[in-house]
Amino acid sequence: MPAGVQIYSQEEISPYFYLVEKGAVQATYYHPNGAVLVLEIMGPGSLFGEGPAFERQPRQITAETLSPAKLIEFHADDVANAMAADSRLALVLIKIMSSKQRSLIPKLAMTARRSHEGALLNLLLRFASYGDLSIQLTHAQMAEIIGASRITVTRTLARLRRDGLVTLGNGVVKVVSKERLAERLGRSP
Repeated sequence: MPAGVQIYSQEEISPYFYLVEKGAVQATYYHPNGAVLVLEIMGPGSLFGEGPAFERQPRQITAETLSPAKLIEFHADDVANAMAADSRLALVLIKIMSSKQRSLIPKLAMTARRSHEGALLNLLLRFASYGDLSIQLTHAQMAEIIGASRITVTRTLARLRRDGLVTLGNGVVKVVSKERLAERLGRSP
């Protein structure tokens, strides 16, 4: 899929869920009052949409490709049948869903009380955890995701570049060292 394609929309009911094989997918919540909240950027290996697919409940978010992406689509009924035949598949799915739930607490804590630098470091580390050290997001996109202004992101990236944590060029932010970014995040308020 090219960038900018809506995979599914909030309130839609569908039996399908997805695994990101390549690229990035953005999960966004649109509040009835008009507020927009980018909840997550998912990269290779990320599973999404499985809860509402199995429950046949309205989706709570809109998912769209942020970059060109390759997705694997699953039908909940097919996966349920496969789990009945081999319980190991059910265990794998439970582990993935548990991991997603565990990751929610630090994200919520970071949102509730975070510096813009900490939020940006967290975003860069999430991309790096997908194995992609080169991040192709605009400063405006990063600002929207972390709840900051574009100028704040630009200044923060310049500071990170001066400190040798990232390189910048041609619309790409490249992480120099995941370990050094994580260390800096650990010191960030």
